[in-house]
Amino acid sequence: MQPLNPRQARFVEEYLIDLSATKAAERAGYSAKSAKSLGSRLLSRPAVAAAIHEARIRRSSLVEVRQEEVLRELQLIAYRETERTGDRVRALELLGRHLGMFTDRLEMTTSKVRLEDLVPRPKPRPLPMIELGTADHAPAANSDPAASSDATREQGAATLEQA
Repeated sequence: MQPLNPRQARFVEEYLIDLSATKAAERAGYSAKSAKSLGSRLLSRPAVAAAIHEARIRRSSLVEVRQEEVLRELQLIAYRETERTGDRVRALELLGRHLGMFTDRLEMTTSKVRLEDLVPRPKPRPLPMIELGTADHAPAANSDPAASSDATREQGAATLEQA
């Protein structure tokens, strides 16, 4: 595994603040336009994921708070009638994140379906019939749209000159 570059290390530090990949990417110095996709991409990199995991373990041992205790407190807040609604919703959100109910990254699965299978091919249209004539036979007056529009313009110009 490659070591983290300085920006990736900063992303790990920032991610641990609020567990928001988008906000962490912005605070780590990535552009706001690409922060959402980059945050998700960074979380999927093995080196970044390992660094986040290690940092969580270090932090929990420093604070001497175990995961079970935090979850128990969040449960109490979420289900206590005396708590404000916003606090209860946030506690439920954090519990849901812990359970993996919400993800910050897009997970895609593919199947072996080809585009040709989904979109019907258009039926081939028959080619227009072309009449073959003799060399001295002039084409019909309306057979060439460009020629007819030129003739119309010439007639209009002649009419304007007469007026």
